[in-house]
Amino acid sequence: MFGRQAPRNSLFGSPSQLWKPKNPHSLEYLKYLYGVLCKNQTVTEQNSSLLVEALRSMSEILIWGDQNDDTVFDFFLEKSLLSFFLSYMKQKSGGYICVQLLQTLNILFENISKEASVYYLLSNNHVNSIISHRFDFSDEEVMAYYISFLKTLSLKLNRHTIHFFYNEHAREFPLYTEAVNFFNHSESMVRIAVRTITLNIFRVDDKALIRFVCDTTAVGYFPELAACIGKRSFELDSCVRNDAEHSNRGRLTDLLCEHVDHLHYISDIFRLGVEPLSDLLTDLLLQSLFNPIHVRSLLASAQEQYQLRLHQLRRRQQQRRVELAAANANSGGGGGSAGAAADASATATKTAAASATASPPISSNLALYLLTHVFLAVQHPPLVRQLLTAILPECSPDELDVECNNYDDDTDNEDDDLVDADEDRAAALNSDSTGPVDLNATDEQKLLRRQRRLCQRRQLDVLLEFLKPPPSAVATDSAALFCLLFVLAVRRNTGLAKPSALHSPCCARLLCSRVLRLLAYACCEPRAAPRIRPVTAELAAQLLADLVAGDCRTLTDGQWAMLEGAREDSALSLRECFRNEDLFLDQFEDEWRCLELAPVNVEQLMMDSSLLLAPAGTPLTGIEFDRRLPCGEAERVRRSIRMFLLLRRLCYGLRREQDPDLPLLSVSTIEGSNNAPIRLGDSLDLNNSDLIGCRVERSGSAGAAGVKPPAERRFLAVDASRHQAVLVEPDAKRLGWGVARFIGELQYAEAVADREDSRSLHVALHNPGGPTVPRGAVPRPPLLTAKFVFDDHIRCMAAKQRLIKGRQLVRTEKMAAIGRLLEFPDSVIDAISPGHSARKAVQRQRASASMSPSRLLSTSTSASTSNIRLPTAESVVGAADGPAAVVVQQPGTLSSSNKYSSSPSGLDLGEGGELDSSQSQ
Repeated sequence: MFGRQAPRNSLFGSPSQLWKPKNPHSLEYLKYLYGVLCKNQTVTEQNSSLLVEALRSMSEILIWGDQNDDTVFDFFLEKSLLSFFLSYMKQKSGGYICVQLLQTLNILFENISKEASVYYLLSNNHVNSIISHRFDFSDEEVMAYYISFLKTLSLKLNRHTIHFFYNEHAREFPLYTEAVNFFNHSESMVRIAVRTITLNIFRVDDKALIRFVCDTTAVGYFPELAACIGKRSFELDSCVRNDAEHSNRGRLTDLLCEHVDHLHYISDIFRLGVEPLSDLLTDLLLQSLFNPIHVRSLLASAQEQYQLRLHQLRRRQQQRRVELAAANANSGGGGGSAGAAADASATATKTAAASATASPPISSNLALYLLTHVFLAVQHPPLVRQLLTAILPECSPDELDVECNNYDDDTDNEDDDLVDADEDRAAALNSDSTGPVDLNATDEQKLLRRQRRLCQRRQLDVLLEFLKPPPSAVATDSAALFCLLFVLAVRRNTGLAKPSALHSPCCARLLCSRVLRLLAYACCEPRAAPRIRPVTAELAAQLLADLVAGDCRTLTDGQWAMLEGAREDSALSLRECFRNEDLFLDQFEDEWRCLELAPVNVEQLMMDSSLLLAPAGTPLTGIEFDRRLPCGEAERVRRSIRMFLLLRRLCYGLRREQDPDLPLLSVSTIEGSNNAPIRLGDSLDLNNSDLIGCRVERSGSAGAAGVKPPAERRFLAVDASRHQAVLVEPDAKRLGWGVARFIGELQYAEAVADREDSRSLHVALHNPGGPTVPRGAVPRPPLLTAKFVFDDHIRCMAAKQRLIKGRQLVRTEKMAAIGRLLEFPDSVIDAISPGHSARKAVQRQRASASMSPSRLLSTSTSASTSNIRLPTAESVVGAADGPAAVVVQQPGTLSSSNKYSSSPSGLDLGEGGELDSSQSQ
């Protein structure tokens, strides 16, 4: 919409009749163009193209004169050429050249750099007259150039130029008053430009201007801004209620993005630090938007559910009392108590019905979701403090501790206790049994303190109600998800310098208890029909870690037991779906990488509009796996793996310990391994090494010149103990040594024999993923896809055997490691990996033997030289023709051995076949 397009008349009108001099950038040519304007002071259809060309050429001369010749602007000011522009606009036929006029002015103000030139253009008040002119805004091109012109002018505002735009005596500011008229324009680019214009105006340090803006904004612009945000909230609520099938997610996403843009715009206004404007905006947003719509909807809906449940329990108690009174009456007692109980039950029914008639403006889930966006986007202390106080009224630390300590978190499990607790809270208004005693307080102060504690207690109940597990089979975890996001946003808001109710240690213990219950429920719910999404559990773990914050004493012994029970339940659920298959191992490692390398981000998650809809249960919706319910057995297995890894990481993280068993069989965790992995560029001692030479022909796209790289030779080494397949190039400077040119993980190697050539082997080394792979992204292509051509079919078969058996051994060992994580007995682990116990014993013996001085390799330089010996294929892969040991040395060091192995020369894989050191680990 804002692209630089040629005017329509200059492209489709009559040909230009302007004289074209040899030097179009000169004062003389500007005088000639001035003469053309004087001769064509009336715009007609016939001369419109001539005038358009003249205006375009005039703008080029003015920009050139700003940098090269000051006399150009002297002439421009002397002849008052802006008056010609204004006279053309006011004519009935001026629409023919309005686009070119606005484009000329826009280009002119954008490119002029000297302050004196800007003052010349802004003098005589012609610019304000142009701003106030009534253009035909139904023309999109006129609208685009006009709003772009206003934005360009706003960029020129400062303490010195503001007086050209703002008339303090007449209290007129056309640039501001005309721009805000388009705040709610249908075109998004226009709305964004208006926000930029207003921010540029607000940041000008001029007291008279600020007073004018506050007076004008208080009755017009800010109320319209609040009304617009409120309207978008209602539209979001309507869209969520009417889109149960996820058919209108595009509209929902657009509304959400616009709402977030408004909040960031408000945050930008607060960041300017203009106190009168910030105070005005804070009061207006609280009184007109947040309190009457968001806070009321949040508290009213939750309180209505709470009161309805309380009424049902009271009615059940009243029914019991009626039956007991009737039994007493039949046995000779009075009947008055039965009538009184019936009257009380009828009164309670009427009260509940009356409270249910006052429906909130929007749903409570949406209100909590939108309030979370407010705390994420806005950090202005007065606003966020007052808003949080409206949700959770402030109490003194002593009062809050008393209330939280007296809070019975188990009342929701006992119906009678819930009724009694509510009655006790009502009786608290007439007693001094709780809270600190202040002998100097008046009766009125005591009553206010009790009312404040009761309000705090009730609204804390409302918030904790959201963290309950789904109460029925048809309920969802949306309320718990939004509550977790809200608490995380509040605790991370930097504007809340003063600790709020959610920062209290006692409140932290309450939240820990509810979060632990939610996690325990997620771990023990049926695998066939879970209702807690993985993202909800991951957020619950984040909040629990944030609440504990490294202090294990925050959790009680009972809460630690609950956490350990949840971890055991997750392990039990995963043991039920354990399969000794490659797919299970790939799923396990993929879920671990997602948790470690791409944890859920609250800000990014809040921009997903699908969270507002009912949780989807199929991948056909396009929603990521962790943000919907699992579909099919494979996804249910993924969820069980995710919950197990999440609870395990949480337990170790709260204790501030490192998990010794994850990642699976990394080189640092292999039992009996004292060596580092081979890295790209390491020097390898090839003495007594049974390597296999081959010619590698890479597959895939050609190089920059359109020619594939030539086939070269490399040595193939398989090291299952380090899970690596290495391609080595001989070192031309040192005999008996080579350099690692490519390293891939043996677990992800595939080898297929060529049907036509018995000496050829098709090898693919896949990419397992890494830190650069975002959550839900398409997997990266293989690291290497090549054809290995060996000298004969015997070497080809040996290479294939080593690759396949090495891959099988690594995967078998990793499956056994998963079995140990799930605490399977040794008999089951031996069934998964035959000979596992025997291999472990051999590895321990070798590890102890490798510590003997006689087994350490000597070096000819210093003790800092790191020599790495690869085990032979007989001990790792089990092949009879396995390679002998290979010593690996870091680049830049020397070794005492200088013999060269009898093998063919190496070959280069090129850029695409190399793996950097971070990926080779």
